[in-house]
Amino acid sequence: MGYLNTAKTFDVWRHLEGDAHRLLLYMAHVSRDQHSPPTARIKLTHALKALGLEHHPDQAAAAERARAAMRELIRVGAVVRGVPAPHDRLSTEWCLCLEPGWTFVPRGKYTNEHGNLASHWMRVRLPDEEAQAA
Repeated sequence: MGYLNTAKTFDVWRHLEGDAHRLLLYMAHVSRDQHSPPTARIKLTHALKALGLEHHPDQAAAAERARAAMRELIRVGAVVRGVPAPHDRLSTEWCLCLEPGWTFVPRGKYTNEHGNLASHWMRVRLPDEEAQAA
């Protein structure tokens, strides 16, 4: 399990709050420390469980709340979507961006040791904020 990734998440993304923070911590925990970059395969039911919403009386509202948390993670650059699930029963691969100043871009796909489609990832340096301001 991703104990080291969870610790990195607390360090790098400590400014996140609420559902987005809880979901990212869950994704870090279920990722593997030895994978570089760290990836997590989750689907909506996993996100609902991470947020404590799996037994919520209004499942449509709970699902929207989980999707909103994922949209927030994408918006701030904490995760990048890899190989999408071909249908709802399967999980989608997500890359966790735990290095300040860096992100990852999916570059092709392959079948991993578990028979799932997975992404090849390319590490990309983010532009410096000072260079963007100039």
